[in-house]
Amino acid sequence: MRGMGTLGVLGAAGTLTVLLAGCLPEEPAADPADERPPVAVDETLGVLRVAPGDDVTLGVLLDGDADPEGLGPELEAAFRTAVEDFGAIQQDFRVTLATAPPLTCDTAGGADAANALLADHDVAGVLGPQCLPSVLGAQRVTADAGLVLLTPRPTAVTLTTGPDGTIAQDRAEGTWRTAPSGLVQARAAATHAVEERASTRAAIVHDASIGGRALADAFRARFELLGGTVIVDEAVPELLAGTLADEPAEEALAARSTLLDAIDDGDVDVAYLALGGDDLVALDAGWVERGALAGVTRITPGDTVPAALLAAPSDVGLLLTGPAVVPPDEAVSAVTGFSASQTRERVTAAGVTDPTGWWAAAYDAATVLLKAIEDTSVVDGDGALVLSRAELRTTLGRSRFEGLTGPIACDPDGDCAAGRTVIRALGIDAGVGDGAGGGAPTDLPVVAELREEVAGGS
Repeated sequence: MRGMGTLGVLGAAGTLTVLLAGCLPEEPAADPADERPPVAVDETLGVLRVAPGDDVTLGVLLDGDADPEGLGPELEAAFRTAVEDFGAIQQDFRVTLATAPPLTCDTAGGADAANALLADHDVAGVLGPQCLPSVLGAQRVTADAGLVLLTPRPTAVTLTTGPDGTIAQDRAEGTWRTAPSGLVQARAAATHAVEERASTRAAIVHDASIGGRALADAFRARFELLGGTVIVDEAVPELLAGTLADEPAEEALAARSTLLDAIDDGDVDVAYLALGGDDLVALDAGWVERGALAGVTRITPGDTVPAALLAAPSDVGLLLTGPAVVPPDEAVSAVTGFSASQTRERVTAAGVTDPTGWWAAAYDAATVLLKAIEDTSVVDGDGALVLSRAELRTTLGRSRFEGLTGPIACDPDGDCAAGRTVIRALGIDAGVGDGAGGGAPTDLPVVAELREEVAGGS
């Protein structure tokens, strides 16, 4: 009986509680999203907000037929491969690419294409283009919009600030590249001269341009660091290119003779020529006439060698530096886990025949941008992706990982890749043999390949 009475009392109390609860206002159920801390980001350069279910968009700018290398399809295929390999941002946001019409490899075309791209799409960042003039035009637009731009191709030293303090007068804020600066090649030339050819006395001749002086500075710094001595360090005479005329001016010939006299008297064993075009051809014309200079190793950037020298190598004898863009098959991206051989196969499968190797720099450019977006973005209480453009620049400038091209180590001045340098022989070169000529520097036999261990190394 006590048991039944107890149950009855409890049952009545339970009923009363239910009735009273029905008379009170209902409290809304707690939303887990409300428990998330408020999102606070740096808004000084603007904020990108991607709603749940929408995609993160990356812009792509590529030069069309105006690009003499024809790299557009190769770079775009590498960009798309990297996006597929990386996957979603913050696990929920797919990545898509928005492409602009092909550029025309000039400054105005780069600016116009960037404006058109940003007018149609709210992008998180921009990949490309490959021509330096296009980059210079496009970056003005992306910088004003607070965006970042990652380009995989230009190696011009003036685009970014070198570790030796070279002023990057051409770079806009927010621009980075995964192509190695030409300064890497200059340092590699000095290293090769000292360590492989036992050179101790050098002559440096540059064209007095900002890029030429920067290359000369980089060669000198490395050469002296390794124990060498620079004996001659001069700008090429302004009149030197005049020696290409049918009837060279006497003062031009005299200026060239004076320069060659200084090199001859200096008893140098290596000459670094930061020259291009007519200057290089004109100096070569006088050089081969002097038998005493035949044993001097000459090194010059390969992208400045004119067709006139490439077509007739028998009386030349130059070492040409250039970026070694084809990575080893076993190189693996620490971001995606895919190897260089796997990536090349997929780029080829996308319809790119005989890819040059710049696909690796493009793949790294895309993964640098994707990883920086992943590391910078946050998800707010509504489930939207929030990306501070100012914070993205900071994150990108600190990127560190192993890429297909080697160690990626972006600095605040715009360089991300140390890169590898390949040295090729043009004509008969002491200690190398008879280097065959060709239509391009890449057709020449390889003498050496060097790699900097850390991006932006001194």
